[in-house]
This record gives sequence, structure tokens and C-alpha cells, in this order.
Amino acid sequence: MGYLIAGLAGVMVGAGVALFAALAVLQRRADRDLLERRMRSLLEYRERLGDPRRWLNGGARSSGVPALETEQLLANLEALAREFHLTAWLFDEPRRELLAEAIEEIERAIRRYREEEPAGGPPSLAAILGACDRFERRLRDLAVKTAAEHRRFRFLPTFRSQPKENKQ
Repeated sequence: MGYLIAGLAGVMVGAGVALFAALAVLQRRADRDLLERRMRSLLEYRERLGDPRRWLNGGARSSGVPALETEQLLANLEALAREFHLTAWLFDEPRRELLAEAIEEIERAIRRYREEEPAGGPPSLAAILGACDRFERRLRDLAVKTAAEHRRFRFLPTFRSQPKENKQ
């Protein structure tokens, strides 16, 4: 009878270990899929943003009606904002808020640009380009943090340790 109980206990322990290993593999795969979706959306944001610095040499400095290049920049930034609003659910709350602040800053700058324009020539694009630069920096920081979080080893898939962020 003792051998039967010991065998049953061994089978139960083995089943528990196998279940834990399967859960760990599934959790790691789900994390990798989520990471891939987040990185793809960050890349999409970056592509929609384009290279705002090249717009400084465009027609934004011309007088009268804004140049086609300026309108294209504004259209790209509005498309970026729409894309973010559609895919923001992929990110957890702190990261979503970080990106949302930058997007709102870009949207405010665009609204100010369009409101001021009829009253005497096009204003400078400096505010819009500054907001774009801040958004681009946040995108890079977020991509690095997301990849670093995925590389961390977690022994138990259900207990996630929070990454320590450097406060500057």
C-alpha cells in the first residue's frame, strides 16, 4: 500500500510540475505576442510621424497660404493621432498616459496653428515640431523599456515584478 501511495504522490507532483511548465511556456508566448503587437504599433506611430525636421525647410516660412508640405505634415500628425486613439489599448495605463500626453500636445499645437493662421500669415511650426520631437523621444524610451521588460526572466508567470524606473 505504501508503494501505491508513493506512486500516486509522484504522479501528482509530476502533473503539477508539467502544468506549471506548460503555464510558464504559454505565458511567455503571450508576452512575446503582446510585445510584438506593441512594437509594431510603436513602429507604425514612428512611420506616421515621419521626419518632422525636414518640414523646417519646407514652405512653412512662406507668406500667405500655407505650403502643401505644411498641410501634409499636419495631415500626417492627424493620422498619427487617429492611429494612437485606435491602438492605445495595447499599452498599460502608465505607458498609455505617457504617449497620450504627447499626442494631446501635438493636437493642441495643430489647433493653435490652424486658429492663428487666418489672422495674418502662417505662424512658426516650432511648437508643432517641438511636440513631435518630444513624442519621438517618448516612443524610443518606450520601445527600449518594453524590450527590456520582455527580456527579464520571471520564474513564476503569474507574479510579475514591476520594473524599477529611474526618476530623473
